[in-house]
Amino acid sequence: MELGGGNLAVILVMVAIASFILGMGVDALTAYFTLTILVAPALLKLGVPDLAAHLFVIYWNLVGFITPPVCIAVYVTCAISEGHVWKTGLEAVKIGIGAFLIPFSFIFNPPLLLNGSVGEIMYTTAVTILGSFCVVMALSGYGLIKINWLQRISLLVCAGLLISPQIITDIIGFVLMSIILLCQLTQARKGKPGNLIQKAGSC
Repeated sequence: MELGGGNLAVILVMVAIASFILGMGVDALTAYFTLTILVAPALLKLGVPDLAAHLFVIYWNLVGFITPPVCIAVYVTCAISEGHVWKTGLEAVKIGIGAFLIPFSFIFNPPLLLNGSVGEIMYTTAVTILGSFCVVMALSGYGLIKINWLQRISLLVCAGLLISPQIITDIIGFVLMSIILLCQLTQARKGKPGNLIQKAGSC
């Protein structure tokens, strides 16, 4: 807590890094028990609910399975497919980026852990999924079509707005995402029928 200055966001990043590093060196269960003893109390003192604190640690333990250099799941996959470990690992990170974001959503969006009304739970789950979807499109470079850098940056902005626990930012993010997808759909229709993966031109 002293290193983080009592700032929840800073402490969460530090816990995430510690969980990730420890998760690379030992099995997930051992890493979880160790971090639960060492860092979970600090999160609880800052007002983080028990379940959210534990899930935060668990998720960040598990991302090591797809993140280089250890990425056990990637090594297994490459042994079967005879693919390149680092390239496959980077692609795995792009596709699985939601696993890096969801733990933070657990902390800042309590309805994700069924803490709220049915409407709040459904709404928060929906915007979190849309935010993760935007991040995946931005990092992979593909949506309905192959997208350019301007659209990729815009989608990252959309993700930040959607994941933020404010209704006004959710609305702005949803509108911006809708415009980008509509632009992609228009570009896709100009391409060959049935082939949505085309080079994105300017909107």
